[in-house]
Amino acid sequence: MFVRLLAATAVSLVIAVLIYFSPSIISHFPVPMVINLVNKEHPTNEVYYPMKITFRQSGGYAGLRLGYEVETASLPAEEVTKLESLVQQSGILQTGNTTNTTPAARDLLQYQITVETQGISHQVSFDDLSILPGMEPLLDYLQNHARAV
Repeated sequence: MFVRLLAATAVSLVIAVLIYFSPSIISHFPVPMVINLVNKEHPTNEVYYPMKITFRQSGGYAGLRLGYEVETASLPAEEVTKLESLVQQSGILQTGNTTNTTPAARDLLQYQITVETQGISHQVSFDDLSILPGMEPLLDYLQNHARAV
């Protein structure tokens, strides 16, 4: 009986710490979280897996390097829904780690997109001539948010 009470107290303490430090701690866990603990704008009955998305663009004639990094736990609900839809549509989570570039084309823009979710990292690299099917809407979104790095 005492052991159960002690275990229940420990679990309550862990939950209280997580709530106090959210989203900085919660966004690093690869398990589903109640969205309300991560971002107050989300309805409390939804569950999702936080994602971290990293985008890098380089090359081209000018050699400009652009980048964008975002964690979905820090975004408003509408933006999370849009970004998750674009990631699903791109197929990056099903593709796995792939590199698809054109070796002879030196002045093309090179892209690298990494999506981390549930403790797994999915990375794709491609250029303007080898854009993967379904990737263009996500690429457009990321390019619109990217800044010089």
